Amino acid sequence: MLVAEPADKFANAKASLDAADVGSRRGMSGSFELWIGGYDNVRTRHHPWDKSEFRGAYTTCHVFKQPGWRIYGFKCHPAWAVRFELCVLVHSASKHEHETDEKILRKVTAFSSRVDVIEAVQALEESSI
Repeated sequence: MLVAEPADKFANAKASLDAADVGSRRGMSGSFELWIGGYDNVRTRHHPWDKSEFRGAYTTCHVFKQPGWRIYGFKCHPAWAVRFELCVLVHSASKHEHETDEKILRKVTAFSSRVDVIEAVQALEESSI
């Protein structure tokens, strides 16, 4: 997992994780671990959006959940390891309503084509994951 840190207020996932209390951080880490462990689409803890939702526009987006708290990211396959799936964590938000705000998904998707984000993903080739 990679946490986006561009100079953009929307990219607040890292700051939110760093500021979370131990229990909340542990709970969110459990959601991450389910995804990493291959338990995809455990809707109470994390899930993608499929083609039937939002006209299929956000199928690379993924959300990790804790009660009242969400961390949104996008999934990609880095050129240096196309069989490897990476989730770039971008945005953290409070959430108490059922429906996801489409503006959040639109902004998260926009991050996936930013040059600075693409360069950060490609730079992972030289570091350990």
